[in-house]
Amino acid sequence: MKYQPPINGDITDPNRPYINADPARGVEGAIPPAEAIEHPQREQHNLIEASGLTPDANDLTQMTQAVRRLIVQGQRALASLAEARAGTDNSRVMTPLRTRQAIENHLTPVPVGTIIVSARLVGTPPGWLRCNGARLAREAYADLFSAIGTTFGNGDGRTTFNIPDLRGEFLRGWNGGSNTDPGRVFGSVQADEFKSHTHDFTGALTAQTSDDVGYIVSGARRYSDHQSIAGTILNHTGGRETRPRNVSVLFLIKY
Repeated sequence: MKYQPPINGDITDPNRPYINADPARGVEGAIPPAEAIEHPQREQHNLIEASGLTPDANDLTQMTQAVRRLIVQGQRALASLAEARAGTDNSRVMTPLRTRQAIENHLTPVPVGTIIVSARLVGTPPGWLRCNGARLAREAYADLFSAIGTTFGNGDGRTTFNIPDLRGEFLRGWNGGSNTDPGRVFGSVQADEFKSHTHDFTGALTAQTSDDVGYIVSGARRYSDHQSIAGTILNHTGGRETRPRNVSVLFLIKY
């Protein structure tokens, strides 16, 4: 409904206000056009009829009743999860939860059993577990159990299973017939190891003779020509494990 200004006053201003007359000051009161009276009544009449009521000149609450009726009539049913995921029904109301579920449905989901690296130490994101070897109920984590089974631990052998324990571990791709890591069972733990190799003996060995018996001297040790120095520890160095340079992070598994 359009605003209807008075027919007098500053006619160049389409939004000129209605003012009261003040004869003492010579101020002329605003003169309303017919539309200013007729149009609001027709608007109210249409609203009342649209709500299903019959206009009644003696009932001054019909506008309130009409608005309440139209609000109730305008309420639509909430979308179900299936309707939200389908995204085809325009007559349903979407809650924030249903909106998120609909969006997630059209995204490529992360497969259950996927392992990721996280730089987040405090708290675990929803839908993920820390790879700490925990024993879980097969029924409660049915999707994850279906994905990895007892590969990383049989639990109690009946109702539970284990997730991978990757704390302090490096991950290695499964051999899968490449002969890089032959005979390896998927999910198995492999101890640290040096590849077979040799070292040159570079100690200060001096050939000596004593009573026509040949021997060599290394520090305080004396070896005759009939002795072997195999297995002799020349020196040692290093720490308690073999490792490459690394950064400590957290491994998570999707359930």
